[in-house]
Amino acid sequence: MINISISSSWKIEELNLQLEILKENFKTPVQTHFFCNVMHGVFEDLMPHIEWKHIDHFYWHPDEGCGGPQEGSMDKINRRSRLIRLFASNIKAMGSLGQNFILIEGDTFPVDEEKFYNSFELLREYEIVANLIYFEKANPEQANTQEECDQLTAAKSQVFKMPEGFLLPAPVFMRHDTGVKLGNWMLENRDSCVKDGMNLEGAIAAGIKALNLRQINYSKVFTYAHPRFRQMDPATSVIHQHNMMNMAEVFVRQNITKGVWVNKVIRGKKIKRLHNGEIIKPNEDKPMICSLDLTKLGGIDPDGVADLPILTKI
Repeated sequence: MINISISSSWKIEELNLQLEILKENFKTPVQTHFFCNVMHGVFEDLMPHIEWKHIDHFYWHPDEGCGGPQEGSMDKINRRSRLIRLFASNIKAMGSLGQNFILIEGDTFPVDEEKFYNSFELLREYEIVANLIYFEKANPEQANTQEECDQLTAAKSQVFKMPEGFLLPAPVFMRHDTGVKLGNWMLENRDSCVKDGMNLEGAIAAGIKALNLRQINYSKVFTYAHPRFRQMDPATSVIHQHNMMNMAEVFVRQNITKGVWVNKVIRGKKIKRLHNGEIIKPNEDKPMICSLDLTKLGGIDPDGVADLPILTKI
């Protein structure tokens, strides 16, 4: 039995979709742990629409700044602090269960069962298996296209948020004792990380360095979640995508066809969000693929990568 932690706030549509993939379309037995930080009032409205039958354990950390009308104007410093606290509390709670675990975000969708769970086996040798990227080492001058150059230049301008690197939390495979250690470190150092300008991904990387954790990347590429980039990580076959309606074709191709929300994606043209009424529909722009090979561009040590395939478009 594998423990999987899912962190989400008010994006219940994506949560239900993830649960159906794991519980109805994959065969591997899993225990799902749902961590939610949406505020009082909003959560009560969303509760009836959550697929509780697929949730084995529930953890609610109500944050009065999450899900309300003031969220868009919330101080960025407070938002960073809240996200670090949620992630740290999450991995500490998962680690305390005494079993290794997988962590996925609300916009992370595995589509190949075997590939998704393969990286879990690397925890026999490493404490964390996740993509840790050093954008400050990447050289835009080595990019093959102007778009790659622009992407790297933009990333390097944000290095102050991640001075020790950028750990992409989608997905993360972690040993249980590491979850407790890293969670405690992040809770104890949250204020200093925020004061130094770090975002969540930068704070995770800082903790890995401070604790000298054994970490390895499962892939050599950086997968953008922006809807115009529609791609999956080649090592884990995980899609990091901000628009769930863009995944109909890959669901059919991967034989992910079971579940109410899966079929809403496959057959529906649009979905109305339960929380704010936003209409979600497939992007009409031409799908693009971000082909940043960070081992060639200096962002990843080639010896610190477990697998070296190329990106595939969804």
